[in-house]
Amino acid sequence: MSAFNFLMGLYTIVAGLGVSVLVRSIGQLIEARDRILLYWVHSCWVALIFVAHVVSWFALWRFVDHSPWTVMQALLLLAVPILLYLISHLAVPELDDHRVHDLREHYYRYAQ
Repeated sequence: MSAFNFLMGLYTIVAGLGVSVLVRSIGQLIEARDRILLYWVHSCWVALIFVAHVVSWFALWRFVDHSPWTVMQALLLLAVPILLYLISHLAVPELDDHRVHDLREHYYRYAQ
């Protein structure tokens, strides 16, 4: 196993967690649609985060021939899916309570 394959595996695990957070959150939004006030900017933001996950994974392939990996390079590489995971987590509110959620308010609370 090459260093790239190992890093690709770690990258895929973290990126997969971020995508699963987005998909789970969208499922929760659909289930709670009667108590959600949608905001088009928020919807675009969630779509953009999903696209960022996919693009970042494809961008990783340009390093397939990079052979001497240092620890710092690996940490910087893994910082991208970790940050995207955190953004994915903050993008959609937790909907466990049974109150009305305004996605416009949620968007601007975390956009600042």
